Amino acid sequence: MANGIIFGGTSGVGEAIIRSLNPDYEFVFTYRSDAEKAKDIPGKAIYADMTNPKDVQNVFDQVDSLDLLVFSCFDFVKGDAFDRDASDKVLAYLSGYSNSLSCAYPKMDKSKGRIINMIGASAESTIPDASYYSAMFAYINNLSNGINSKFGKKGGIQALDLLMGPINTGRWKDPEFKKKYESNVRKFVEPQEIADFIKFALRAETFPTKFVWDGYYSLPNP
Repeated sequence: MANGIIFGGTSGVGEAIIRSLNPDYEFVFTYRSDAEKAKDIPGKAIYADMTNPKDVQNVFDQVDSLDLLVFSCFDFVKGDAFDRDASDKVLAYLSGYSNSLSCAYPKMDKSKGRIINMIGASAESTIPDASYYSAMFAYINNLSNGINSKFGKKGGIQALDLLMGPINTGRWKDPEFKKKYESNVRKFVEPQEIADFIKFALRAETFPTKFVWDGYYSLPNP
């Protein structure tokens, strides 16, 4: 059985991935505010704030080896390029992400290890009112390019970035904000659709570097 870690295991997408890959993968997954929900998901649930180095280290201490690392934990951060609070939040996320990669590398299978980042399509087409949020995804996407260039080409660790648009989860708290996106996409992507794609992609010897799945949100309206 392979070992996996998911940051954001109760996110809807994270849960769908865990259930789809069970029992081929044994997962350690993180939660922050959904402790009750975590009890019903297969695997070992760990409370963790990715921006806290001690929490991150505790997550990786739960496994001796690692085959799959998934990040599905990036909350929306609103704020334009002049918003210092948005900058601080994104920098904390990026520090936690980089720390997670550092913790993962010694334990990750150097020939079959896979990293999957659930990021936004705004990595390529920025959201002006969420400029730092968009920049964070562009940063992560470039790190994935570096991983695939240095390691993936030589049969080593590979990274896949899923550049997502709106996803149909329970995390949409503002109906008007959700409605704005509904009018600009064909439909919201379902968590199970994402999980099915990941299960398929894991069978391939070569990962795609990125996969844009945004419901055509980034394309101009006719």
